[in-house]
Amino acid sequence: MGFELEPELKEAIDCLLRDGRFDIRYVGNRKIAVNGVVINLNFRCKDVYRCMEWILDRYKYAALMPAEVLPAEDDVVAELLEEHPELQAFGAEWVKKWGRLTDRLAEIVEALRRYPWMADVIRQEPDPHPYLVEVYAALDGSEICLLLNRSKAFCNGQKTGLVPNFVGYGVFDERIREIYRCGHKKYAKIL
Repeated sequence: MGFELEPELKEAIDCLLRDGRFDIRYVGNRKIAVNGVVINLNFRCKDVYRCMEWILDRYKYAALMPAEVLPAEDDVVAELLEEHPELQAFGAEWVKKWGRLTDRLAEIVEALRRYPWMADVIRQEPDPHPYLVEVYAALDGSEICLLLNRSKAFCNGQKTGLVPNFVGYGVFDERIREIYRCGHKKYAKIL
């Protein structure tokens, strides 16, 4: 293991392992990976059930937008790149780093297939977090916008200053979507 945990915390991890729904690996100093998502165990607990509850809470929130995941194995990376050549725009190292987030990667691939210009933009930008890659479509159909890491925006391939503000929900592309306003235009968030 390489580091010491309190007996209650160790027992809580063992209980979660025996549950069968969780793949838990020790990563480093007070860190474990639960189903590939790395969480920090920077808390102390004196009750096994409370420890389990805190671990699962941290996992739940980290899984929504993980800061760190265990890297994917080389054969998985090769398979992802073969199955989804659009991911080449991010590079093999990025795919290795985020390859365990297969559902999110599939959503990104779908956007890249619909809007090929996005791959050229992504090649120029370093290491965007997969959950911070967002795509917006103007409700009037005039433009498609790509946001990377919430700081860089590109509409129809050109850099822009798009800062969307949430206004509500609406139907777009036969699905209920979040609707945002930027200036005089409204956009539907499609990724």
